[in-house]
Amino acid sequence: MLSPTILNLLERSGAGDMRHSGRSLVHHLIGTYELLRSWGAPEHVQLAGLFHSIYGTAAFKHASLPFDERSAVRAEIGPQAERLAYLFCVADRPRELVREGNFLTDRNTRGHWILDWETMAELREIEAANLIEQGGNIGSMLGQLLILGISPAAQKAIRTWNYRDLKRRLDGMALSRYLRSMAPPSRR
Repeated sequence: MLSPTILNLLERSGAGDMRHSGRSLVHHLIGTYELLRSWGAPEHVQLAGLFHSIYGTAAFKHASLPFDERSAVRAEIGPQAERLAYLFCVADRPRELVREGNFLTDRNTRGHWILDWETMAELREIEAANLIEQGGNIGSMLGQLLILGISPAAQKAIRTWNYRDLKRRLDGMALSRYLRSMAPPSRR
């Protein structure tokens, strides 16, 4: 259960008013958090997922909170969760999270972070939840995350997502073939 102070911080940040993936950013952040929670991710990873784009990202440029508010975020979600959220925001992603290696480039400073493998796996777990929660054409990125080392629960979620996506595409192709077969010969 999320504390009222954490939810209040998200609300004060303006995340409820910012549009993201066809709805509010706060809905996306909570959805990402809920996926991580359902996978049994450690609490600090869940909370990092809740704040994974609060400072803006390479893909989502709007910062709901500036970097000078990091201490307020850290006070609410803890230093380990805030560090993960910060790294996720400054990483040149998704590219750097879906390739082998354990270093990140800070998209703002162009400096480099060499991370331990556990931190890298946690960032990839957040990326998997982020991508699945958003949906869209993300199959190749999720496939890379499967190879690179994420939790069994996240792997299962990706395989389920891939299966649903594949089934949707196959159902669509089968429907197209059926409709073509029903068309008059002059239209085939």
